[in-house]
Amino acid sequence: MLDALQAGRHQHVTFAEHVAKAKDEHAARVAAACIAGKSELHMLGLRLGYQGGNVERLYYREPYNADFMVGIGLGMTPGRHAAADARLQESRRRSVQRRTIEVERLILADQRNRCTHFRMSGELCTTHAEQYPPPG
Repeated sequence: MLDALQAGRHQHVTFAEHVAKAKDEHAARVAAACIAGKSELHMLGLRLGYQGGNVERLYYREPYNADFMVGIGLGMTPGRHAAADARLQESRRRSVQRRTIEVERLILADQRNRCTHFRMSGELCTTHAEQYPPPG
């Protein structure tokens, strides 16, 4: 910063200006992800400001540490480990299938639900806000 001050390149920015710029950048990232067709899980991570395995477990409504229960198979026969892993994968597949049906129903009820960000937060991304004006 001292170098920028001495060279005359430093610009004073108020906190409000910094927040406005950060909100604009975030809105641009959300709109780009929504248009690119990113998953609801990805959008949830953008909304919360992070994305990790625990967010995924909450999204798929898995019991905490479900993958740990399957584990690496120590003390299990190979068949039992494979069966436990198959149950976990089947649970995830059913969850995705249920959500796909639910999303189709939501879109039929309100076209704004085509916006992934709207489904996760109740707010349209900037791009979809132009396409789907609020009802009424």
